[in-house]
Amino acid sequence: MSAHHRTISFVLLAAFLGGAVPVFAKISLSEIPPLSFTFFRFVLATLILLPLYLRVRQRIGSDLPKVACISLFAVGNVVLFSFGIQRTGAGIAQALYTLSPLLTVIFSVLLLRLEFSRRTLFGVVVGFAGALLITALPLIGRGTSSATLLGNGIIILAVISMTLHTMYSKPLQHKYHPIEITTFFSSMAVALLFIPAFFDLKMSPQWWSSVSAAAVFGVVYAGVVGTALYYLLVQLIVRGTEPVLASMVLYIQPFAAIFWAYLFLKETISPPFIAGLALALAGVWLTANSTIQRKTITL
Repeated sequence: MSAHHRTISFVLLAAFLGGAVPVFAKISLSEIPPLSFTFFRFVLATLILLPLYLRVRQRIGSDLPKVACISLFAVGNVVLFSFGIQRTGAGIAQALYTLSPLLTVIFSVLLLRLEFSRRTLFGVVVGFAGALLITALPLIGRGTSSATLLGNGIIILAVISMTLHTMYSKPLQHKYHPIEITTFFSSMAVALLFIPAFFDLKMSPQWWSSVSAAAVFGVVYAGVVGTALYYLLVQLIVRGTEPVLASMVLYIQPFAAIFWAYLFLKETISPPFIAGLALALAGVWLTANSTIQRKTITL
């Protein structure tokens, strides 16, 4: 198998595996409180990433406060996701994550005052039109019976938090290995959620006594496959190809999520959802293929 074909295989595999995360998380969160689910997810991810980190680690030193602040955005993403996915459909949640490239452009303009082309502007407008359509599905005709406006709004906040983490962590990748950044964030999530997870026991003292095998599998999948393995696959893709091909993971993943959601959750899709997803992906494609003036991001 050539390097190009191997990279394409990684793209398809990452999209397929990543699309299942909202589905299995939703199954687990029907039985496990959100904070406890997120805590155990990152305990597992940290255990997987730690041996890799020990092979590439450097001393963070004076950058520790900066790395910690940036990691808070990533922690915010996973916590908000856990609350949001309980209140919306798995396919809808994954579709809303396609907003990240569009938000990156907007934040770059607002926070960094970068200039961008008319094509980029058009892409942002088209993408947000799609995102608004997907978000408003509970008002105009539900794509799934579990979708709510509140859930969609929480997922958008999660996407914003993830986008800010991506933007501000990019300069650190010139100095530190991506595994170091991810392991630090994963470990920080465990530390921050350790005490809140105990509050779940206080609010629901016996929640752990009736957890099904399916819910346990969801936690394991989200931690081992959806966090540690998925991240490693994406890094292999980024290292082995151009950014345009690497971004195909984002294009394909919503459709994988729809497949997984139909298979395990029996979620149905509506014409407004398909229209919104098409607009969001079109906006991402236009934005990703536009030229904007780049600038180093600092915090």
